Amino acid sequence: DGTIENCSILEGENSVTSSGDYIGGIAGENNGRIINSHYLGELSFSGDFNGGIAGANGKNGYIMASSFQMNDDDYIESSGDYDGGIAGYNEGNIVACYVPKASFYDTKVCSGGIAGASNDGRIYACYFSGDISSNEDYIGGITGANGGILSGCGFIGSIEGDEYVGSIAGSNTPTIEIDRDEIEMTGSVEDSVSFTRPDQWGDTADAVGEGDSSGVIVIAEEENFWGEALKVLNSAIDDWNSAYPENPCRYRYETSGANPPKLIEA
Repeated sequence: DGTIENCSILEGENSVTSSGDYIGGIAGENNGRIINSHYLGELSFSGDFNGGIAGANGKNGYIMASSFQMNDDDYIESSGDYDGGIAGYNEGNIVACYVPKASFYDTKVCSGGIAGASNDGRIYACYFSGDISSNEDYIGGITGANGGILSGCGFIGSIEGDEYVGSIAGSNTPTIEIDRDEIEMTGSVEDSVSFTRPDQWGDTADAVGEGDSSGVIVIAEEENFWGEALKVLNSAIDDWNSAYPENPCRYRYETSGANPPKLIEA
């Protein structure tokens, strides 16, 4: 229930390897606030619920203005379920978080560039840039299984999986299993943007693998992606601050620097 702020591990060759559950680059489980915190390194898991920042983000959890980053030869490899660039499993709030360069290799059920699965959670103004490769179900550029609100997010890269694969969300109507209990979820995708490169088989994923994708702008030319994405991302931060003024985001994506963009304090 505490706060982690301005915590960054961005130097050197870092690695997290674990056979347990609930593993993250900054925290295993978060029910408080993680703000402006960043982890750079490689991740290798054999348990469930793993993330670049937190293994799981609980109902009262906020992860805001934080990032997971990789060196050139780093990757995420997992033989467990629920893997995400920011959080493996999200029931809380992930706002203005980003993964600027990542490779997910051979991940399992419910893998996402930001969250493996989001159950009644909110994901606002987040982006993923990189590649996600899996042979399993519920694979998404932002979240594999979306049972909450996903608004103003962006994906650029390639993505592959078995069933329910989408560049933004694998499914908006997923049925997932937690502790042997089946959970049926319904989520929505709003005002998001995607550019998807063909995978190794030459296939290009839909924006949403299962469910309504009308809230996604699909960009045809890669060079046009970041101009549109930056408008969408910063507009989503404004929307968040209007809707939830008690928990404002004090950061915006930089529009004048190199892409993928970083956050600056507003």
